[in-house]
Amino acid sequence: MKKLWILISLLFAFFIANAQQIDGVYETDFKDMTLSQNGSKVTGTYKHMDGRIDATLNGNVLTGWWYQSNGKGRMVFVFDEDFTVFTGKWSSNDAEPKSKWDGKRK
Repeated sequence: MKKLWILISLLFAFFIANAQQIDGVYETDFKDMTLSQNGSKVTGTYKHMDGRIDATLNGNVLTGWWYQSNGKGRMVFVFDEDFTVFTGKWSSNDAEPKSKWDGKRK
C-alpha cells in the first residue's frame, strides 16, 4: 500500500510540474501579446492600440474580451497541446468572432 501512495505522489508531482500554462509572450497578428494565467483566468496586454485581454481558459480554448483605445469585442483562441501556437478569431462588440487573430509563442 505504501508503494502505491508513493507512486501516486510521484505521478501527481510529475503532472503538476509538466502542466502547461499559457503564460508568455506571443507574436500575433496584432503585434506582441503578453498573457498571464491565474487558475482559469487569463489576462494580457498587446501593443496594438493599447490592447488588453480579459478571458477564461477551458482546456486549450481561451474565450473572452479584447479592449483597445478604439473599441472592444469578443475573442476566442484555440491553442495547440503545448500552448505554443493559437488560431484565433475576434469581432467587434457582441458579434460572433470571425476575423483572424493568430499567434505563436516567442
